[in-house]
Amino acid sequence: MGTRHQLANLLKFQGLAPISGLSAALSLALLAGCGDISSNSNLAASATACTANTAQIGIGDGFVQNLCGCGGTSGQVITPPQSFTCNVSAVGTTVFFHYLGTRLTHQIAPAGAAGGAGSADAFAMSPISDPTDKTPVRVHAIKLSVSGTYSFVDLYTPQLKGSIVVP
Repeated sequence: MGTRHQLANLLKFQGLAPISGLSAALSLALLAGCGDISSNSNLAASATACTANTAQIGIGDGFVQNLCGCGGTSGQVITPPQSFTCNVSAVGTTVFFHYLGTRLTHQIAPAGAAGGAGSADAFAMSPISDPTDKTPVRVHAIKLSVSGTYSFVDLYTPQLKGSIVVP
C-alpha cells in the first residue's frame, strides 16, 4: 500500500477528511523524504532536513508522528491516549515540529514542573498553527542544549502530548 493511501486511511480512521493539494504534497514529502520540503515558515528546506543532531516530529489532526531522528521506526504514528516519545542522539539536537493538520489548530508548548529540562519554560512555545490562515505556520524548531526529558503538549488538542529525551 502506498504512503498516500496509508495516510488517507489514517485520516479516515481518525474521522478526518482526506487531504489534498499542497497539504498532501507536504505530508508526502515529509513521509518520503523526512523533511526535504519548503514551508510557509522562514526555515529553508535544507534547514529542516533530517541530518545529524536533528529530529522531526509531525503534529497532525489526532496523531503525533516520528518523521525521523527520534530513534525507533521513522513514520510511526501515535494516537491518544498513547504518549509520544522521541529519543534524540545528543545534546544540541534541533527538533522540528511539522504541522501536518488540515482541519484543526495546533500549538506546541512545554509541559512539566518548573525548573530544568522538563520545566514548563524549557523551550519556546510555538506560534499558533491555524490551517485556515492564508499562510499558516507549518514548522517550529527548538534546540535542546541540556540533557533531560522535555515534555510537550498541543494546547489546542491536549490529548496530543509527548516527550523528547536528550542523553
